[in-house]
Amino acid sequence: IKEVWGWGAIASGPDLPNQVNTLEVNATSGTYELKATTASGVTEITEGSTVLHKVWTETGAFQVGDPIGSNSPYLPSGAKVTSVGPDTIEVSAAATGTADPSTGRQSLFANETTAPIPYNATVAEVKAALVALPAFGPGDVSVTGTPGNYTITFEGSYAGTPVSLGSTESTLAGGSSSATVQNLTKASTPGFQRCRPVNGDV
Repeated sequence: IKEVWGWGAIASGPDLPNQVNTLEVNATSGTYELKATTASGVTEITEGSTVLHKVWTETGAFQVGDPIGSNSPYLPSGAKVTSVGPDTIEVSAAATGTADPSTGRQSLFANETTAPIPYNATVAEVKAALVALPAFGPGDVSVTGTPGNYTITFEGSYAGTPVSLGSTESTLAGGSSSATVQNLTKASTPGFQRCRPVNGDV
């Protein structure tokens, strides 16, 4: 038996913001898609306008070609960014709605979906599918691992910037088919106890 005389906390594991992802594919046939959310923020939008004003970016950065969405009905489905300015972005279709929400703040996010990826794709094929998206260049994505088990790291212009990755299991088949993505985050900080010997314990 030891007597506890202090406690504290120690950092454990590497610091991994969620631009690091693991991908596990379980299937014997078919394809899946990866969806990368590269930016999120809030904006003001005026009914009938193609310009979103005062974009406050929370993570990532909006880029030309990004499909964008929001939590309001004022941004049409399928809208894409056509130009980016210091405090505005322009979209490819006019906003719709019956009221002017310009005095309110709307959530906004940019996400892109890859072309279909074979269930047994090589790391090079997975990287090629991601690099083909408008947001990424060849130096922005690193893929390691083996077919079915990948680690995907967004680096380059996305180094240290959270990129959330998800999957769409379009035609995967065979057993309990799935394509599971885990966005890795900073390791937890477990507690510890310091003790001292009591009654001859060592």
